[in-house]
Amino acid sequence: MRIPYLLLVAAASFSAGCAHMIARCGEDLTGLSTKQEVHAQLGEPAAQGVVDGEPFEEFLTRRKIAEPHALSALGQGMPWG
Repeated sequence: MRIPYLLLVAAASFSAGCAHMIARCGEDLTGLSTKQEVHAQLGEPAAQGVVDGEPFEEFLTRRKIAEPHALSALGQGMPWG
């Protein structure tokens, strides 16, 4: 009866963390701190304005943007489950 449980644990450990790796791949924008750096990396904004007194800029891109904190707890906890 132990062998099926061991196989289940082994199979779960091989499938854990794939979504986390996919979320982290792509272009990392966390190091950008100024508007000039963002414009140099992404180009000029497609739209800009002010909503509720807060300025915004909207960029259009077809590149994958990395999500470094997305699914981190889930991805790291899956092997332990």
